[in-house]
Amino acid sequence: MEDNPIILAIMVFFGIFLMFFFISLLSDLIIVVLTLGSAAAAYFIPEWYPIFYDAVKDTDLVSLLGLVTPEALDTATKRVMAILLVATATLIAIPVLPFSGTYRQILGANRIGRKDEAYITSIISKQVKKANKTTAPKLSSS
Repeated sequence: MEDNPIILAIMVFFGIFLMFFFISLLSDLIIVVLTLGSAAAAYFIPEWYPIFYDAVKDTDLVSLLGLVTPEALDTATKRVMAILLVATATLIAIPVLPFSGTYRQILGANRIGRKDEAYITSIISKQVKKANKTTAPKLSSS
């Protein structure tokens, strides 16, 4: 049984299919975790903003983004930090997007047209009819 090439071929087929399924699932999971992490970071901006400000206070980023000191944290600075979070999360998510099933569904990559669907259905029905003719048991009249 284990030397049967059909069984081996089926195992390889489903193994490859499962690997792509898990890659797709993992990429969707990464996007969800990244989104939830970014939302949590946005919620806690007042807590981590002083650390961020200390890290960038000697750079041109402070004047470029219009950042204020942690003591004077205002709504505009919180919104700038939220936009920075969105941009950073988006850049981090770009490498996993081609593997995401949700992203492909949004783009319509998984859809086929009616003409293509009818063509595929006709091929399948022809093969099923052909298989039924060759494997149908012959009834003997006794």
